[in-house]
Amino acid sequence: MPIYLPSRKILRKVKTAILIDYELSKSNVSAKDVINNVKKMLLEHFSGRDSFNLIFSNTTIKRISEKWLSADSNSVNNIFENLPANIISNYSNLPSLLANGIEFISNNGNDGKIVLLANSDGVGEYKTANALIDDLINMMTETIPINIGDYIQDNYRWYYYGNRDYKGNAYFYENIAKLTGGNTFYVDYNIPFITMISDLFASLGSLLSTYDLHTTMTDGFCYGRFDMNSNENSISVNTPILQVGKYFGSFPFKAEFNGMIEGKPFSDIKEINTENLFHADSISDVIWSGKYINTIDDESDYYYYSNLTNQEIYDLIDISIEKRILTKYTAFLCLEPGFNLDILRDPLDGDGGGDVIIGVEDEEKVNTDTLFTSYPNPFNNQTTIQIRLSKNINPETATFKIYNVLGQVVKSFTPTLNSETNEFEFNWNGTNDNNSVVSSGNYFFVMTYAGKVQTMKLVLMK
Repeated sequence: MPIYLPSRKILRKVKTAILIDYELSKSNVSAKDVINNVKKMLLEHFSGRDSFNLIFSNTTIKRISEKWLSADSNSVNNIFENLPANIISNYSNLPSLLANGIEFISNNGNDGKIVLLANSDGVGEYKTANALIDDLINMMTETIPINIGDYIQDNYRWYYYGNRDYKGNAYFYENIAKLTGGNTFYVDYNIPFITMISDLFASLGSLLSTYDLHTTMTDGFCYGRFDMNSNENSISVNTPILQVGKYFGSFPFKAEFNGMIEGKPFSDIKEINTENLFHADSISDVIWSGKYINTIDDESDYYYYSNLTNQEIYDLIDISIEKRILTKYTAFLCLEPGFNLDILRDPLDGDGGGDVIIGVEDEEKVNTDTLFTSYPNPFNNQTTIQIRLSKNINPETATFKIYNVLGQVVKSFTPTLNSETNEFEFNWNGTNDNNSVVSSGNYFFVMTYAGKVQTMKLVLMK
């Protein structure tokens, strides 16, 4: 279950003016995708105690409101549902947009920050950039942090200054952010838009440093904990802290969270009873097993030989086989359900001159009746998932769901049955169960039936 730590009493309220500048020819991300992802970020990273406003680039800069808006989920959904179709232009008006954002914050308490999403390159030349920076700074009576997400991808210009190349408006962005205490994030060949905007919004909250999450049972203990976050030393309060582990004993379950936030120590304890639990499926167990195997395997090599004992290797192999997770010790095993485990120790028989073993087949247990495929994959607008179940499986007892990379259910499907063939298909158009458009990225179609789980990776590209 989600645990909100540390206590919200020590966290600052976030007031953010979100400025969106869009130039049609500069990115393969549509204006609609930009707006939908801003909505997604607000729902994920903001709460009812936070405030925001939306300001769009156009011939005349357009504000959604003249006052701060509550960032509770109902308000966010209502505002985005009622956005005018022509709210944003297909050309840049970046200087006027930034000036408007500064003016709005100055007139509404002077205690907010700016998030700028832009993909233009019109102020990348250093003389132009420096003049604009001076004008914007002079507008501020108090320093207003400007955080920037640059998603320019196509038809951009390069500028050279100070022995360095700058792409698009990078010189302007880096210097205005540095002078105001903001941050800059970029889309690149290995950083998609959804990653960039997620990192940008995660950076807006307070920073947790040297934190520790310790879990235990009232009557028992927890063990085998693995942190899933990439940076274990510091993290934004807007970023989920993910930990997977095992426990022995009975509930209640306790989580103790300690660390430093904005230079101040904090400590908080939450107690979770059985009625507040979410029951995980087999994917959580596979995740834990994968982290456990990876931890052992990463420490196993010392130059050209393994420093693991035989018993440690046997344990690793047992877990690898049970959870069907390949390692260098099990790459030569057949781990698919319904297959016998045969180890290929030597491709030749005992006399050194026999036939070469080229495959293993178990005619009684191999089940080719059950399969599923998707096409196209990767996809942009829609993918079709085709299912064929073995005739001895009742589709009404099976589940069909799509998960995101955090293990959250995005979409659930109910099949239209064909009693003769046990074949059916689902069409997924990239929306969740609330009919909201999800962001680009990796998803997993998970089919559970007869006590088994099969997973297929889906790649949504926009």
